[in-house]
Amino acid sequence: NSNSNNSNNSNSNNNNILENNSATSGSSSGIEIISSSGNNLSSNTASSTSQNGILLTSSVNNRFVNTRAQSDATTEPWAAISLSGTSANNTFINITLQTGFGWVSSSASAVGNNLTNAEFNATNGSIKIISEVTLPSATYVNISGLNVTFNKASQDVLTALQI
Repeated sequence: NSNSNNSNNSNSNNNNILENNSATSGSSSGIEIISSSGNNLSSNTASSTSQNGILLTSSVNNRFVNTRAQSDATTEPWAAISLSGTSANNTFINITLQTGFGWVSSSASAVGNNLTNAEFNATNGSIKIISEVTLPSATYVNISGLNVTFNKASQDVLTALQI
């Protein structure tokens, strides 16, 4: 259990556990997982004022439960969750995403990544998607694409997320 002003960066494999942490960064992503697999992260908060809340790069089969991902960055490519490289089959359950601009970013090779019971929070509203959603690859969803004003979302984004 720790609070940090620097990002947590993991470069390992197989059943590492990170729980009950708050990782905040002003110059990089809150939590970065690079070339790592089979990790379990629960009850964590990951935030960045300038980049991604959570960044997974070429990482597979990681599980995030009861997590909050926040990005206060105001331009693309930054997002609350960014899946780059060959990040695949990662699972996010009971996750809250908060952003100033981008909700989710995924590369063309990021496949099979799922959100279940995901809440998209913004200053002027929020929505919760309870069912499991497989994130499309090569996608960038920002606040204008998934506008949660007055707790509603546009049909175009819901179709893009295959809901």
